[in-house]
Amino acid sequence: MSNLPNTLPQSVAQSPLFVKLPPELRIRVYKYSVYGLLCKVTTAHGIVEPAILLTCNVVRKEAIGIFYAENMVVVTTPSFEPTDALLVARKDKILRSLYGCRITKFGLDVSLPRRWPNLLSMLRHLHAGNLPRLKVPRDAAQMFVEGEAGFIVSLSNIATGSRGRPWHEVQDIFVGLRAGLNALHRDWRKG
Repeated sequence: MSNLPNTLPQSVAQSPLFVKLPPELRIRVYKYSVYGLLCKVTTAHGIVEPAILLTCNVVRKEAIGIFYAENMVVVTTPSFEPTDALLVARKDKILRSLYGCRITKFGLDVSLPRRWPNLLSMLRHLHAGNLPRLKVPRDAAQMFVEGEAGFIVSLSNIATGSRGRPWHEVQDIFVGLRAGLNALHRDWRKG
């Protein structure tokens, strides 16, 4: 039998999902339901979650951590503009406080042109702990010249790895490393 609390609504308490399946098997069902989804973020809708998370509060509580642990949340951003990425950060804080889970994979799908001030702003938010660790999804990396996406991910790793240092020191490191981006593509020299 299930080990659910006695205070559940009757419809949930009588559901075969909860009556016949132990939590370990329900977790497997949730993993199959939410694994491998690409989670796009939009300013208008935030993160679009799968329908299974909207079925009832009990399913949401059991499955939401799996959804955000198993999938990459991808922000489409023009020129590294950080506004939508900060929506992800806000969602991450809500998830931590309500469900005790986190967004573990955060990526950018960057539309060009390249803008250094926006990238620097994004790195500052990473350094401050306002954003989860950054990745560039494989399909988004194709729009960059070879090595550029990896270089940007390396910059994000520096930002998160140097959180104990004051921002002005870390910013000086990035200003020095900008020459590497300039060498990869001339658009980084602008702005």
